[in-house]
Amino acid sequence: MFPLGFQESNQGFEIKYPELIKAIEHLYEALRFVSVVREYFITGRISSADIDEDIRGGYLEANKCRLYTEDIPLFEEILQPVLSNFFSAWAMNSQLWEQGYTKPGVRSILVELEDASVSLRFCLECMENLLNEVGEE
Repeated sequence: MFPLGFQESNQGFEIKYPELIKAIEHLYEALRFVSVVREYFITGRISSADIDEDIRGGYLEANKCRLYTEDIPLFEEILQPVLSNFFSAWAMNSQLWEQGYTKPGVRSILVELEDASVSLRFCLECMENLLNEVGEE
């Protein structure tokens, strides 16, 4: 089931089954990066370089998804802010890396990643519903 207005706002778009599968795989990979970064903070194994690399990895995976879906307005509207969330988390991590990690700083990173995660899961749900429709055709 798609959100209200999805069908109307996305008429005329076309995405093939293999492309949709690849887009979904990239979103799952982006979510995996979010989980890895969260785990660093939860366990206290803070490694600035690893966190930096994994945040950038999540950003790149979400952006790779857009290679297949950028012509679909709903997905573009969801993924553009996700990229901003990843960038904000990366920028905060870079600053904390230089100045030292603080509780508010870590919280800011986690909030940005949680916002990205919520949007990624919503996008995945929409894509998986679309996958069922595309697969049935």
